[in-house]
Amino acid sequence: MSDVDPNKGALKANGATLPEIWVKLHRLARGWSDLWQSDDLEYERSNLDRTSLSLLQDMKDIEAESWINLCAAAGWTAYGAIAVSWCKNGTLEQVWASWGASGFPIKRTEGFERPAHLINSSLLPKTNSLSKIMVMCQHRTLPLCITQSARKGAPLTFDIPVQTLSKMPAQAAAFLLPLLETQNGLDADERHLADFWSASGDARAFIG
Repeated sequence: MSDVDPNKGALKANGATLPEIWVKLHRLARGWSDLWQSDDLEYERSNLDRTSLSLLQDMKDIEAESWINLCAAAGWTAYGAIAVSWCKNGTLEQVWASWGASGFPIKRTEGFERPAHLINSSLLPKTNSLSKIMVMCQHRTLPLCITQSARKGAPLTFDIPVQTLSKMPAQAAAFLLPLLETQNGLDADERHLADFWSASGDARAFIG
């Protein structure tokens, strides 16, 4: 038996090499998706989420650039993208760009929301203001949809004129609609907007 570690020189996080982390993260994601017929779906998925989160938290000392190079070679996925947020010097801009490179469809489904929920919350906007979140996302649809999913239904202040909101892309409307519908004291224009988004075939097409 050789006394030389075959992984000597490889970057590691808690003993696992970056390719091993990539494989395990995606294996957990596949397991999560395949559980849809389970009799104890919520419990089993919660366990997979905890394991995934623990794996991601171990990446805190891995430079974002190292992980990005690995994922660029392997091919970008939504899960590879969100892992950047846990790396040293990782940014939301890198997450958005990497997610976009994956071609992962923008649709309000469990499959979209699950990776978004695993984004490092310390990088998310510390505001409930939609206008400020839009500025942070540079008024781009994909960053907005990812960020809203990552916020896990946190309260949102609709401080943008209804006329502007009514012109938002259908994908963005699909992600904002549930939060608008839960607002208290909607005025007539806001109720009309909620009804418009709800009835819109374009918006419904992006709700799974």
